[in-house]
Amino acid sequence: MAEAKKAGYTIRRSIRTQRRDATQERAGRDRARRRRHRDSPTDSSTAPSVLQLAARAKIPVVVADIGTNSGDYVSFIISDNYQGAHGVGEALAAALKDKGWTDGSIGLITISQARKNGQARTAGFRDAMKAAGITKEAGLQQMQSYTADETFKFTQDMLTANPNMKGMFIQTDQPSLGALRAIKAGHRDGTLLVAAFDRHSGVRRSSEEG
Repeated sequence: MAEAKKAGYTIRRSIRTQRRDATQERAGRDRARRRRHRDSPTDSSTAPSVLQLAARAKIPVVVADIGTNSGDYVSFIISDNYQGAHGVGEALAAALKDKGWTDGSIGLITISQARKNGQARTAGFRDAMKAAGITKEAGLQQMQSYTADETFKFTQDMLTANPNMKGMFIQTDQPSLGALRAIKAGHRDGTLLVAAFDRHSGVRRSSEEG
């Protein structure tokens, strides 16, 4: 912020979500170009078109977390999604071993795998589970609406198709509330463990309450 002001830029905070919808993203790109700021693309594959528009308008761009497959930008800021997810996998594997549940399968409900951070989270988690000798997967579902209701449905389907599922990894944790609801609705409380990325306070509270 301070450095941007020194360089002569006026900073306006504008937080909005495109809900991962391509139509809304296009509207956001047009709005951003008119106002000379940047909205977030839905995934790494759509980011280059945003960067092209910014370049034409001579708008400097900082890319954060989602990443881009190509294009010019000033800086790229990203959390260590691989190591974060690897740590989640290690913690889940240790908990499964403590319970003697290493023979069961693991379900993954992920953010878009077209996004760099999504790819890193999946790779980090899988590497940790492989190192622990837990390799059975109950499937992978990619979020589209990123809601608890969507994850509720994904979890229900996984529970039905995989009665021996012993663990789940939800790659962003607000939707994890949907997984916890589905487990409770299916009377599977206490039969599997749920691990989430980001540690949202609502998820932590629900987990602590059982």
